Amino acid sequence: MQHKYNIIGIVLLFIAFKIGQYKYKQHKIELIKIDIIYREVLSKLQQQIRLNRQGNSKVPYIGSTQLRDLILANEHNLNKRVQLWNKIVKKVDHNTNVQSRIIEDHGEIIKVWHWISDLGH
Repeated sequence: MQHKYNIIGIVLLFIAFKIGQYKYKQHKIELIKIDIIYREVLSKLQQQIRLNRQGNSKVPYIGSTQLRDLILANEHNLNKRVQLWNKIVKKVDHNTNVQSRIIEDHGEIIKVWHWISDLGH
């Protein structure tokens, strides 16, 4: 009987360890995913300013929601999509190369991002 509790304790400890390992792995995967999406956002903002300077686009900025829908089109879980995007928004808003502002576009209030740094960097 005494060994039974020891074995159960060891099994529970092993399960807890495996769950912790899994959650840590998922966290690391999410951080990598956020970084990839963040870089894609910056790339699209740089591309937009290039298009604007070449006269191929009327505006030098892109709406945050528009970028979210474009980049996260394959993320079908709405809660995961919102959670992921909120983390990306924080990173972009802290980037000094990106100006964030609220504008009115066709009667709709939207948040836009505008690449303001030199494109050579």
